[in-house]
Amino acid sequence: RRFTFLGREIPAEPDDGGRVRFQALVDRTSLELFVGHGRTVASFCCLPGPSDHPLEFYAKGGEARLLSLTVHELASVWE
Repeated sequence: RRFTFLGREIPAEPDDGGRVRFQALVDRTSLELFVGHGRTVASFCCLPGPSDHPLEFYAKGGEARLLSLTVHELASVWE
């Protein structure tokens, strides 16, 4: 029922069907998170190191199932 990143927590309440929809925009130095079609929005600034791990989703104290995952790589505007 919450999303935690870099020590910050934001609410991520499930909808009437018990599902939580996340949409994340990940850049080199930031993460923009939209929960529940924008019901909750958060921005995180970070400077990842070369040994940092990729994003991970997991359930703590309960059970969760990933129903769908779509990843799009965007081209750089600087090239």
